[in-house]
Amino acid sequence: MDTIRYAMSRIELERPSWQTLVVSASKEVAQPAEALWRAFTRLETWPAWSAPLHRATRWLGDPDWVPGATFEQTLQLGFPIGRQVATVTLGAVEPARMVSWWHTDGGLRSCHVWDFDEVSPGRTRVTDTEVFHGLAMGLVKPLVASRWRSLFAGSVAGLERAADQG
Repeated sequence: MDTIRYAMSRIELERPSWQTLVVSASKEVAQPAEALWRAFTRLETWPAWSAPLHRATRWLGDPDWVPGATFEQTLQLGFPIGRQVATVTLGAVEPARMVSWWHTDGGLRSCHVWDFDEVSPGRTRVTDTEVFHGLAMGLVKPLVASRWRSLFAGSVAGLERAADQG
């Protein structure tokens, strides 16, 4: 899956501009997609394997990975954003394949995608992508882009470790 094109389509963005920030990390791991999905879907463990990005996570309502389910995440994004509490409503879910959510708020559009692409038996390419678009993002992009890419890479590596631990 081309996660960047997918995310852009979900927020009705034909092509990126100076107001667009794409953050993506991808890694091929020696785990089947199902094992990675099991680790990923334990929302309560995200702060352990996705630190320092995730500080807290919790379901709001029924805890289930289906479109329309809602959870809250507390993120530590660093200067100039700092700590942010975000409510997420799942938009698309394909178990052991992908999950995404998108929203528009205050002139900012964003779509987050986790993709689990089994490239061979027991090997999966894990991709964590988010596309942000809006005036405010264009202004802070030079300050946050590199750090956020590093945070996403840390989350992908952390998910691999979580799956290895079962």
